[in-house]
Amino acid sequence: MLSYGMNEQLRVGREGMERVKLLLLKEFGNLVDYQDDRKKQQQGIDLRVQPWGTIEVKTDTHTTPNFFIEYECGGVPSGIMTSQADWWVYYFPNLKLLYFIPKKNLLEYIQKNLKWLTKKYGVPILSHAGKRQWKARGIVIPRDFVCAATPVIIYEDFRDRLWLIAGRRKNKCQK
Repeated sequence: MLSYGMNEQLRVGREGMERVKLLLLKEFGNLVDYQDDRKKQQQGIDLRVQPWGTIEVKTDTHTTPNFFIEYECGGVPSGIMTSQADWWVYYFPNLKLLYFIPKKNLLEYIQKNLKWLTKKYGVPILSHAGKRQWKARGIVIPRDFVCAATPVIIYEDFRDRLWLIAGRRKNKCQK
């Protein structure tokens, strides 16, 4: 079972969120930040950006060609199963890449394939903050699988700007 310190994950997430906000604000100009809105956070909504709608930002410092998608925490649905965001944005700061994935399409793919995905790619996670611990379940899924199954838009974080490198076509996860 993988183990993660929640305080460190929150720090990484905040840093990623600030970078994504800066890039989206420069690119699109209209952004509402919901980080301090408890209700929106419970709905899995971090930002509202026109023309995208609502966004949940996931920051991943790993450089493997995978997405981690949580679907259960403490024995109840969480993550992809409960998020009400329109889009999931995965930010890989070490790769300088942002993947915009329509949450509806991603959820449909996960629900349709959860059994075999869990069997092949499922991972139990133990998170902790101080003495408090909890278990979550998720999938470490190859990005190519997601890109083949859903319309993904990929931007590169280059010189403080977003550069479109692939968009809304399947099988285009690579530069």
